Amino acid sequence: MKKIVLIAAVIVFATTVFAQGACTGANFAEHGTMQLGVEANCWVFTTDAGVSYQPTGGPGAMYREGLSGVLTGTLNPDVMTICMQGPVVTACSFDADNNRLWLNNIPFA
Repeated sequence: MKKIVLIAAVIVFATTVFAQGACTGANFAEHGTMQLGVEANCWVFTTDAGVSYQPTGGPGAMYREGLSGVLTGTLNPDVMTICMQGPVVTACSFDADNNRLWLNNIPFA
């Protein structure tokens, strides 16, 4: 019984550490709207202030035309892509306005 409790504690600890590690170093959190970009397979995240960023990574469900929410991630101003529609943000989470939280590709209702 003690072994099972110990194993369960290790699993919970490891899961928590790895889930938190995915957003370590995040320096970007803005509210805005997802939009299709000009090029094929390019997406643009436009903030409420009208500034455009190119999101990469993150949960696949965040890539929906017109979806608004808070994008959290790491701003990579030195990275360029074929889309060229704003600075690149490597997404680690997206909190949609419909109150559905996405963290590391896992939906939490």
